[in-house]
Amino acid sequence: MKLIEWQIDESEEQRGISAISLVEHPAIESNWKTFSKVKEQIEFAAQDKERQIVMGAALIPKKQIIRVDDKGEEYYGFFSEETVRRGMELFMMDGNIDKHTFEHTDVVNGCVVVESWIVEDVNNDKSNLYGFNAPKGTWMVSIKVNNKVIWDEFVKTGIVQGFSIEGYFTEGANKSKDETLSIIESNKMKKTVFNTVVDKLKKELFGEIKLAEAKLADGSTIFTPAEEFAAGVEVQMEIDGEMQPVADGEWELETGEVLVVAGGVVGEILTKEPEEEMTEADVEAQLSAIIAEGIEAATKGLNDKLATLTADMETLKAAKTEVETELSAAKTKLSKTPAETITRKQTLSEQGAPSKALPKAVSKGLQFLNTHK
Repeated sequence: MKLIEWQIDESEEQRGISAISLVEHPAIESNWKTFSKVKEQIEFAAQDKERQIVMGAALIPKKQIIRVDDKGEEYYGFFSEETVRRGMELFMMDGNIDKHTFEHTDVVNGCVVVESWIVEDVNNDKSNLYGFNAPKGTWMVSIKVNNKVIWDEFVKTGIVQGFSIEGYFTEGANKSKDETLSIIESNKMKKTVFNTVVDKLKKELFGEIKLAEAKLADGSTIFTPAEEFAAGVEVQMEIDGEMQPVADGEWELETGEVLVVAGGVVGEILTKEPEEEMTEADVEAQLSAIIAEGIEAATKGLNDKLATLTADMETLKAAKTEVETELSAAKTKLSKTPAETITRKQTLSEQGAPSKALPKAVSKGLQFLNTHK
């Protein structure tokens, strides 16, 4: 059987390891370990919650993995220490720490790589503490599983037991055509029984079960495959007829609660502070304040108008006094004029010229009367 070394061509846009899949039968034959909080030697330690972290080997150098080519012929492939190390580096550099799948088919949200390292000293490596015996150059990872469904239904039940990588590689000098070399054991261990169990669980989890739902403040609806919305559960929304993970951010429910979503999973639920109800005394106090403010404004307006009217009256009185004084002076002057000078009446038509102007006091009096009718 032929043996091929898989390599990474960094000149290609699609290169190296793009995701880590959770599988039942990891091709590298190294199952993971699950971890819970270490219990303190005190009675209430049993209340500790699971940390929901899985640790295992993502790639083991020089490990021969059986595959089947396009012609149906089996062959072995392997990665060198250099390729394993570079694959890990590119995986982290390309920001793929939250890229995960289930059995290389379904995208899984809510999982993220929290530890990643290469085994340098086989005798003193951290992995030895957890029962691993990883050879030098092995790529180890720890993944935080915040997806409650995946953790409860697949990890805790032992249905998935290890990691299997997905990526783009070259076979020696020849590039694999349109092939994602998911390093997954391609022998007959993908048996009918296992597939039947997985299909049934997936159908129950994502198909026929009644999804819990909640209304957002904008009227749209979100769903979760869990019994209720809580931290750690997936949250989805129907977009173009398909259920898709809700985008990261804060989503306000019509109840006032706010879901903080990251990676399609609820991180926390913020509770809106309830508004205090107003008592009858509070209402009366507000009404009294409004009435007092209105009365004050109205009183000020009336006072302003009264001041204006008072000022106008004083002006009129002064004008009247002045007119009366001038009229009195005019009368006195007329009484002293000789009688013969006014015996003959003349009209404008007889005179042929404008008559003399009225006395100043008379003119001013008429003006006052016209203004203050």
